[in-house]
Amino acid sequence: MDNITQNKKFAHALYCSGVDSQKVGLLTEYFPSLAIAWQAPKEELLAAGLSNTFCEKIAKTRSTADIDAEWKKLEKLGIRTTSIWEEEYPILLREIYAPPPLLYFKGTLFRSPRTIAVVGTRKPTPYGKDVTQTIMRELAPYGCAIISGLAYGIDTIAHTAALEHRLLAGAILGCGLDMIYPSSNIPLAKKIIAQGGFLLSEFPPGTQPLKQNFPQRNRIISGISQGTVVIEAKEKSGALITAHFALEQGREVFAVPGSIFSSVSRGPHELLKNGAKLTESARDIIEELYPHLLEIQSAGAVLSENPRHRAIFECLKERPLSLHEITKETGIEIAELSAVLTVLELEGTIIKLTSGEFTHR
Repeated sequence: MDNITQNKKFAHALYCSGVDSQKVGLLTEYFPSLAIAWQAPKEELLAAGLSNTFCEKIAKTRSTADIDAEWKKLEKLGIRTTSIWEEEYPILLREIYAPPPLLYFKGTLFRSPRTIAVVGTRKPTPYGKDVTQTIMRELAPYGCAIISGLAYGIDTIAHTAALEHRLLAGAILGCGLDMIYPSSNIPLAKKIIAQGGFLLSEFPPGTQPLKQNFPQRNRIISGISQGTVVIEAKEKSGALITAHFALEQGREVFAVPGSIFSSVSRGPHELLKNGAKLTESARDIIEELYPHLLEIQSAGAVLSENPRHRAIFECLKERPLSLHEITKETGIEIAELSAVLTVLELEGTIIKLTSGEFTHR
């Protein structure tokens, strides 16, 4: 057995014993190998930086653990691994403080040069849903890969919209890969893998989606991404934790403004006050991270010469409008306007929001 595989097996054994990835990282720095760390006396484990609690966990587990059998279980579950000692390990993640030595994944660990995290509240408003879907669509021409946490709300919308627009997606879980959470997103998780993306976790199989796991998971979401976009979040939320990790990791943070009357606007507004980039469209993200790509024109960028089309575009410049408001602004009868709007929707030059209003792309 080569040294890398041996280190991975013992890292897995340590994870399964309840030693978290950051503590395993300490052991990799102190001991020549994790096989030696696994057998080390308590005094040496303490010297490496472990607490009495973790020493006791290791002592208890190693007396009964079948390391080879536990390792083989991963294959039966269809779970693969990558480690800090291997080239496949995500490049950006290597740069963060205390990167997890071992990662579990399903699917394909793509090495996209353009990875963007999209996070937000689990209870988005219609505005938040529309913004997320719009930004995903606008990012499509630039070939960005979307990273999120597969949670309810903005995460789910971001993953789903990314897949609809043929963008690669990566989901970072706060539990074992055999325990997809929420279970309602199992079909979405399968679709992410089927379309060339991945599910990834630093938690071994069998790990429940416990509350304390998610802040740890959030540092991976930001760490694997070049920028983090926050779309609707309360002042104390996982999305803001992810954004703060991004700042600590030297990554860009983007915040979408919202209504001052909405509690889920407070998180992004706090970020904006502290220097996050105001984000009204995907262009704001591309402009900051990949300015050389701005020469690419998205479909529908050239407006029609049809006077009725131009009138509609003109009245939608300032804000989204309902069918009746557009009629009032343009003077076009509702029956004809409905037909024109349908054509423009199909062309992709205007968008119908979940509120029923229309907006210019």
